[in-house]
Formats: sequence, structure tokens, C-alpha cells
Amino acid sequence: MTNLDFKKLVNKYAVILIISYGITFLIGMILQRISPETIGVEEEMHILLMSSTWIFQLFINVIVALIVSNDSKKLDMKNNLIIVATILFSLVGVCMFLILANREIKKANA
Repeated sequence: MTNLDFKKLVNKYAVILIISYGITFLIGMILQRISPETIGVEEEMHILLMSSTWIFQLFINVIVALIVSNDSKKLDMKNNLIIVATILFSLVGVCMFLILANREIKKANA
């Protein structure tokens, strides 16, 4: 992997993370506008709608983890901790993946 390939990898994950967090933010804002806080029977429905952003973020994190897993196989890096970290919090997992990919580049150039 060359430095140009690494820059493409960083740009790819930057775009993926920006889009995923942006969509999650927009969904949260839309759901908040649709269902403002109310007191009474509708409170359970409000809680359900607000937790759907967490579910959507988990779904996005799984997709990002699959992309990281695919790229790590291409680079012959097998580290399941990165995949688990990406599922739980995509930013941490992607950063760990890019750090290890950078280390692989330096090792290959040496």
C-alpha cells in the first residue's frame, strides 16, 4: 500500500463517518420535531421514537464494521478488536484501523 492508497482510505472513511453521523443527527432532529415531549400516555411512544436513533446508529456501525472488515482482509490485517470497536463506536474503530494500516505501510516501506 502506498501513501496515495492510504490517503484514499482516509478520505473514504472520513466521508462514510460524516455521512453516517449526519444522517443520524438529521433523523434525531426529524423525530424530535414530529413527536415533541408530551406528558401522559404518549410518553412511551416518544421514548420509542427517540431510541430509534440509537438503533439506526447501531445499524450504520455494523455496515461500517463490514467495510472495515473487508478492507482489513485486503490488507492482511486480522484484528477482531477493531471490528468490535467499530460496531460499538464507529469513530474509534475506524481510527484504530487507520493507525494499524499506517503502521503496515511503514513496515512495508522499511
